[in-house]
Amino acid sequence: MPDSKRQPSQCAPGWRQVLSKIKGRQIVLAARPQGAPRLTDFRLEEVDLREPSEGKVLLATEFLSLDPYMRGRMDDRKSYSSPTSIGSVMEGEVVAQIVQSRHSEYRVGDHVAARLGWCTHAISDGSGLTCGFRRSRPRIPIGSRPPIPI
Repeated sequence: MPDSKRQPSQCAPGWRQVLSKIKGRQIVLAARPQGAPRLTDFRLEEVDLREPSEGKVLLATEFLSLDPYMRGRMDDRKSYSSPTSIGSVMEGEVVAQIVQSRHSEYRVGDHVAARLGWCTHAISDGSGLTCGFRRSRPRIPIGSRPPIPI
């Protein structure tokens, strides 16, 4: 629901200054594991954070789901889903907080579930985000209940 009193670009306190000073981090698949995955099969990369454009949000990952299916995504073979490409961010679902919003349906402080992969930050146009709870509601500790679409 759009908020008519909203600023053109909402930003969590202090985030505008932070964007120019910190880098996001992401884990990419560096090599196809032979057997159990090793640290050398992955690479940590730093990326510049930028402000989201109109209709987008900047997300900060708080929780990352690590699931057995991810091992199959590391192999380059036929499966029910496409393999992760070498050099691409590892697949994974996260719970993230919106730290900057230029999207009419999402506010700073909202928590969402999304398939962003193994990264600390991401920009989204809102597609594929499932809202867990809104900032205007009482704070409910994440993990105390499953996300419920609102």
